[in-house]
Amino acid sequence: INNRPNERVEIDKLLYDILVLSEQYKKITKGYFDISIGLVIDEWKEIIDYNNKYTEEELNKKIDNILKIPVIKDGILLEEEEGKYFVTIKDGVKIDLGAVAKGYIASLVNDYFKSKNLTFYNILGSDSSLIYGENYYREGNVYNVGFNNPLDATDKSYVKVKNTSITTSGDTVQHRVLYGNLYHHLISPKTKRPENNYRLLTVIHED
Repeated sequence: INNRPNERVEIDKLLYDILVLSEQYKKITKGYFDISIGLVIDEWKEIIDYNNKYTEEELNKKIDNILKIPVIKDGILLEEEEGKYFVTIKDGVKIDLGAVAKGYIASLVNDYFKSKNLTFYNILGSDSSLIYGENYYREGNVYNVGFNNPLDATDKSYVKVKNTSITTSGDTVQHRVLYGNLYHHLISPKTKRPENNYRLLTVIHED
């Protein structure tokens, strides 16, 4: 899809559903969630890659070039026709599902487990997308889920959960400090750069 802009591409229903949901998130968040800015995200991931060396001048020039990449308005068109599913992207759009795919698929697995009447399980979509049923081995059937304070590695805590999900986003894994600035992989579509208002955010919710 990303290599075929302005071309109507047939896709399967699973991908179609993920894209539809992502576009709904974009509307709900007033554009702060945007899967179409893959070109911007790729450039920042190059910056936080420790294999890439930059002088301060080279880094500033690269960031200036990133800020010139346009965010395309209404860049993804989704269509359903006679049981078939299609997507068309505009020039300048690159779809990046990094913010939604793990959680979406984990939820599908959770739905499948429930349909099979499974009770005792947990689903690990790396450290960031976690779903818990019940724990056979612990009193109260709870899981103890740990948290680290991103500002103090010695400060640790945990919550007791069951039959819920825990989703975490933060800069503690994919990040790099260059010339006194912290850069990471969570990019604002509004500013086209990583923001540093918070280090870590965790949401505990049934979905």
